[in-house]
Amino acid sequence: MRAIMGKLIENKRRCANGLIKWDTTKVSRVLHNATYMGYISYNKSYRNNFLDQKIIRNKEEEFVLVKGDFEPIIPEDVWYACRDLRMDRSTTVPALVKSKQKRIGVTPTTDVWANKLRCACGSRFKRYKWRQDKNGQKHYGYSCYSRINNGSAEKRRQLDLDTEGFCDMPTVNETKLDVMAAVLFDNIIVDKAPVIEEAANILNQTLKEMKTKNKRDLSGYQQRIEKAEKKLDSLLSLRADGEISRKNISEPSQSVSRILKNCK
Repeated sequence: MRAIMGKLIENKRRCANGLIKWDTTKVSRVLHNATYMGYISYNKSYRNNFLDQKIIRNKEEEFVLVKGDFEPIIPEDVWYACRDLRMDRSTTVPALVKSKQKRIGVTPTTDVWANKLRCACGSRFKRYKWRQDKNGQKHYGYSCYSRINNGSAEKRRQLDLDTEGFCDMPTVNETKLDVMAAVLFDNIIVDKAPVIEEAANILNQTLKEMKTKNKRDLSGYQQRIEKAEKKLDSLLSLRADGEISRKNISEPSQSVSRILKNCK
């Protein structure tokens, strides 16, 4: 979200109020809005009852999308690809309200334990710096996200408050997890050679796929650069021939320059 916000500000794009003033909330609303791909969203919310008239917002998957009679800004496949990316970078965790769940964003990580560990309450774990020893080596631990964001059940119990929906999972030392995993694998895996060979094959295959993807990305960027440079040359030629004025060439040339800057 912050990267998109930065690009919008850098390219001087205006938001709904006409100002160049973006934040992550505005970006999130744009990414969730199906209107941009030509659809109208219904069933977004409902009233809880006649007396209270409290608005209850439905989950995004419960929205009803109807094709509109207006021109879309982006293709459907791009919008759905963006939605899939958002879903991959979020997870469902228990909310404080009983039997309710909420979806929150998660930062992709390459840490094994952060990806694998799940708390008894259903939340993920966050890796943090536990301490630093006298040799300067850093030691890490893992703490439940629900406990970090909402507070611990233990603290609420000490204050004589309701603890339902609050997590009391203590933090976990990374060293203990590594030792437990080593002992477990030693007891389960008798012949380690085939396992190591399979892991090496998977790693090599992954590296090949990454190299292929990087080559495709590089080729795509090179094509965009060449196309932008040709467009810039054409604009300069038209300006030199006097077919377009300096005023008319200013905005297109700035747009091409931004494309070249982003690609390089």
